[in-house]
Amino acid sequence: MSNNFDKHLRRHYSDQSLAPEVMQRLLEMQSIQANVSSNRFDAIVNSFKELFIGPQGVTVFALVLVLLFAPLLVLNNAGVSQQNLLSNIATEVALNHHKQLPSDFVTESYFELTTAMDKLDFSINKPLHEKLTGYQLTGARYCSLQGQIAGQLKLRHDSGELHTLYVTRLSEKFKGLNESEQEIDGLKVSSWQADGLFLSLAR
Repeated sequence: MSNNFDKHLRRHYSDQSLAPEVMQRLLEMQSIQANVSSNRFDAIVNSFKELFIGPQGVTVFALVLVLLFAPLLVLNNAGVSQQNLLSNIATEVALNHHKQLPSDFVTESYFELTTAMDKLDFSINKPLHEKLTGYQLTGARYCSLQGQIAGQLKLRHDSGELHTLYVTRLSEKFKGLNESEQEIDGLKVSSWQADGLFLSLAR
């Protein structure tokens, strides 16, 4: 390409009767510009070679991979941890439900229950949720859920079946959990958040 340009330049300025020294100067400038561009390209190539192929290449490449994939790994691990916690909660709820321990506070009033269970660091108001339609409170007792104090409420369904509702404060441990439904030992365990509380229903 450079040779063709030289010939074209010589022919053009020869036709214009350009002084030989001027034409030579132009050719020298064209050659310098080509060398500068080539040198810049070579410098860029060498920089990449030193970065990825030189002695530190493996380290740099590993860091690039970490920066690219670390967010994906964090999100994946968060999802796995959340699912593990939900499974542990469902298992604990199912186990306590099967024990069928008697209520320490026998009442059909949520207001009376909140007054009686003064060791709880939250109030037990009547939960409003579609999963709790057709239930009547019969009593409650203290329990724990994942090491945190909770209320274990006995609910009688319109069908006559007794189900158990676990209520605890929505602490940081439970805040990241999505609504879920799992089957443990023949029981359906539903978990959700509402009004600053975390609830699990075994039925």
